[in-house]
Amino acid sequence: AIIGILAAMALVALGGTRAKARAANRKSDLHSIKSALEVYYSDQKSNKYLVQASAIAATATNTGLVASYIKKVPTDPNNTTSPYMYLTNAGGTDYAIFCVLENVNDGDIKTAAPTAGAMPTGYNYWVEND
Repeated sequence: AIIGILAAMALVALGGTRAKARAANRKSDLHSIKSALEVYYSDQKSNKYLVQASAIAATATNTGLVASYIKKVPTDPNNTTSPYMYLTNAGGTDYAIFCVLENVNDGDIKTAAPTAGAMPTGYNYWVEND
């Protein structure tokens, strides 16, 4: 019985560690997409990002990030129902990329909307252009 209790405690602790690792992965993924979008922006003669005036899944097609900018647009490590989302303002001069962090007590949770527009429902973290 004692072994069962210890095993259960270890599983609970391990689950929290895995959630933290996924959160770090998500944040890193969004910053990788951001870096690629900045290179894309600097290459565009029109000085704008690929316009998506309502939040849409952050895929190569939706962001304009072909292989010359990023080998593969990352996807959420664990949550297929909440993919990374991409949004620009109507003019394409500001963007944000969103994800869902599992730990609602994560110190990086954001409640305010980015410059590009409204945060999609259920999402709680984003990065945006500088």
